Amino acid sequence: MFAEIGVILLLFVVGMEFPIEKLRKIGKRALVIAFSEGLDTFAIGFLVCQAVNYSLADSLFLALAISVTSTVIVMRILDELGMIKDETSIIILSVAVIEDIIIISMLAILQSVSSTGGVYSIDLVISIGTVLAFIGGALFVGSKTVPKFVNLIGKTNQHDVLVVAIVGVAFGLSFLAFEIGISVANGAFFAGVLIAESKVHSVTRVLTSPLKDMFGVIFFVSMGALMDITKIPALILPA
Repeated sequence: MFAEIGVILLLFVVGMEFPIEKLRKIGKRALVIAFSEGLDTFAIGFLVCQAVNYSLADSLFLALAISVTSTVIVMRILDELGMIKDETSIIILSVAVIEDIIIISMLAILQSVSSTGGVYSIDLVISIGTVLAFIGGALFVGSKTVPKFVNLIGKTNQHDVLVVAIVGVAFGLSFLAFEIGISVANGAFFAGVLIAESKVHSVTRVLTSPLKDMFGVIFFVSMGALMDITKIPALILPA
């Protein structure tokens, strides 16, 4: 649970570096990169798995797993290197968000195939539509309400109240994303994007950074704790 909080706070703070206008500028390039990189990696991964005699289902799911960019880890590294504001970093993050949309859609297809033996277009349409509706609603409705709300809180000059308010926005959108089947990281990222539209976004980043650092460390510790290193000798070659 603490690790999940770390993911939310990390992506939330990262999102505050990317106001809507900045994301809009690199949208087309990110789309081209995300589709070409994601689908090519998936195809290569599938062919390799088939070559080493994995089953069809295992090949599909493993290929899907290796075609996913780890948004949290990549952003953490870029942040520590001081590169988070570079144009390249913006493109990387946008690609990662788009890939999440692709992966969620592909996962819906694979789950349908594995459970029913066929692909139902209605499931795919619902999956893609849900993701796009969430992003569109967050950016359109959120951009008209969240910045005004944060600015209003900021006028009180009470930093403790401001922290509670902005963290509430982050966890609120993350919870909404989780409830409709989207990654909490995506919800947190778009919460940060909306906060970036406010007049006090620079203050909010400073206030939330300690929280992000503390829980972010727990996230990486939890990832290490999940590793069973005794299986490395048997799995290192196919990996």
